[in-house]
Amino acid sequence: MRKREGKVHFLDEADYYESIMDACQVTQSDLAKKIGVSQSTVANSIRLLELSPMIRQIIRESGLNMRIARELLRLPTEGSRAEALMYACENSVRIADFKYRVDRLLNSANDTDKKRSVRSFIRILKWSVSILNENGIKAEIGKTKNDELLEIIVRIPKK
Repeated sequence: MRKREGKVHFLDEADYYESIMDACQVTQSDLAKKIGVSQSTVANSIRLLELSPMIRQIIRESGLNMRIARELLRLPTEGSRAEALMYACENSVRIADFKYRVDRLLNSANDTDKKRSVRSFIRILKWSVSILNENGIKAEIGKTKNDELLEIIVRIPKK
């Protein structure tokens, strides 16, 4: 597990809880009693694993806190989560401001917002590819469009 400032990262803690529950065949309630926390604490941690691996990785790398991550769970799509996440990464947001942003995303479902969500998602992919390249992995991103869809391909060499 990764430690951050002497503490285990909350996403690693969620992975840990889930692996213990699977390996030992215990319930959230049993695990909570064993480690001295409430069942809702365990449940809320495990719920964070509903976020995609990419979103979780960006949360880790950008140092966002658990409350921001939990707010992302309120959003129904990967695109809307990506948009909100980019907003949080690009701005130093307070949780109240971020909740307001999430509420706005939940209340808007028109085509402009969908297009903005796709653009944000593409920005996150490009950002992820740039991190790979900075770490010596020659990744590439490409996209093609037609009347029906936008296809995005990320190429990462095996070696």
